[in-house]
Amino acid sequence: METESEAYSEYLEEKYLPGRDLYLNRLFYPRILKELGEGPIVDLGFGAGAFLKFARKKSRNISGIDSNPAFVDTALSQGFDVALDDITKLATVSQIENAVCDNVLEHLTAEQLEAVFSVVKDKLATNGKFVAIVPDKQGYKKDPTHRTFIDPGFLEPLCQRHELQIGKTFCYPFNSRTAGKYFYLNMQIFVITHMKAT
Repeated sequence: METESEAYSEYLEEKYLPGRDLYLNRLFYPRILKELGEGPIVDLGFGAGAFLKFARKKSRNISGIDSNPAFVDTALSQGFDVALDDITKLATVSQIENAVCDNVLEHLTAEQLEAVFSVVKDKLATNGKFVAIVPDKQGYKKDPTHRTFIDPGFLEPLCQRHELQIGKTFCYPFNSRTAGKYFYLNMQIFVITHMKAT
């Protein structure tokens, strides 16, 4: 199933657990917002728009891109500044001060990930932050649309090839790599910045 399809947007809605919005808005998203700077935020692959809605309620300047026309149409109808765009190109994004990429990168191939990090390197502001959120091992296995498992061992060399660095990494809700082997909702969070000159 391709993430750009109408079937995928329907699949995503069916997969969400009861209480998901409460968990995201009270616990998870406030934690993610702490990692971002004060400037505008771009949601790269905003999907059903949960983070867009959260950020708007917090009076943050947020825009987004997605490759699924159904998601884009819905977000536009809700008044969001969003565009249909390919995350490997970001043609509609001129500069990134802060970016959130929540449960998107694992859907891409290694070749597509190289393209994403190349364009992020070019568009990320000097002091910009790119927050990548990906499932840990159990969560990765649970979804048939996942293509690449991302962990520090995979991500560090990818960042280095594009003159980026992981400034911070943690897991949530349990800050333990072991928890991610068993608990499918445990996420890995990577705060990525430009490589600092030495």
